[in-house]
Amino acid sequence: MTDLELIVEGVPQKLAPPARREDDEAWVPLDHFAPLVSCVVKQIDAGRQGICREGDAEICIPLSDGDTRNIDGILFGRLGAFAEALELQWHLCDDDALQVGHVAASLGLSIGDRPPEIRLPEDGSTAMVSSEHVIGKPAVFYMWASW
Repeated sequence: MTDLELIVEGVPQKLAPPARREDDEAWVPLDHFAPLVSCVVKQIDAGRQGICREGDAEICIPLSDGDTRNIDGILFGRLGAFAEALELQWHLCDDDALQVGHVAASLGLSIGDRPPEIRLPEDGSTAMVSSEHVIGKPAVFYMWASW
């Protein structure tokens, strides 16, 4: 497993222990991660854990044995097992970073955020313009639609 830098809503977070990556799966220390996304970890029934939206008892996602693991005495959960149900979106970046945000809050970008991949036909030709060449550089995209 590889340690990951956690970024929640565009803000780097320090978790001890850190979130971890195994293949294409992100694993987060549940008790430390849950409050960062307005959730709590609860015991649902006989030893079974769940992650619930804070203040909303109706949204509680039970975690199966395959979705949790104990690492050095800390309970980790597989982010993919509960993120969508809690309206979280996440992305594992190539630079060992894990970006997490609420779906409703992921509409805009701020300074320092990685731009989305945008592929548009270049004006007057069939060549495509990509945002890849501006990653890590200040950039402004101006778009206009004639409809």
